[in-house]
Amino acid sequence: MGITSKLAKYNHEAYRLGHFPSLRSLFTGKKIYAYYGYLGDGNFGDELVYESAKQLFEPNILLPVKRFMPLHLAAFAHACKGRFSGAVIGGGTLIGASLYLGSFFEDLIELNKPVYLHGTGVSNLSAWNAGWKRLLAGRLYGGVRGPLSAGNVAEFKEGIRVAGDAAFLLFRE
Repeated sequence: MGITSKLAKYNHEAYRLGHFPSLRSLFTGKKIYAYYGYLGDGNFGDELVYESAKQLFEPNILLPVKRFMPLHLAAFAHACKGRFSGAVIGGGTLIGASLYLGSFFEDLIELNKPVYLHGTGVSNLSAWNAGWKRLLAGRLYGGVRGPLSAGNVAEFKEGIRVAGDAAFLLFRE
């Protein structure tokens, strides 16, 4: 992938898809949660889980913290970690071999911020990146995608319940 296509991909994900709140909204006194999940690759399920997480945490703000995010929001996230009220891990089978921007999320744990699992899939414990073990060792709330994920995470921490696919929150009355 050449530099032009990388810049086009960055511009598309960071500025064109509408996943990010305005900078102004981060200074309204509402709680801010860092969102970790797949976004921007056209996966309808991941988009639905993100939209349902935004509804679940309303009136607070979810800020996706990812590699391709607007520069001003990335600067805010890294400079103002103390302003975050926690991390939301949502959608897909995320808990496994890789943890992108792990140091950012681990810093939130160092600040004693809680982690909320929201319809997340969990790989077998033997495949986990060490960062996931640090991230999930603290205050943990929510539920995972299904019984297989619940069994995998129970090897690490008891009390995780099955909540099913969180995108169904969009369809409740």
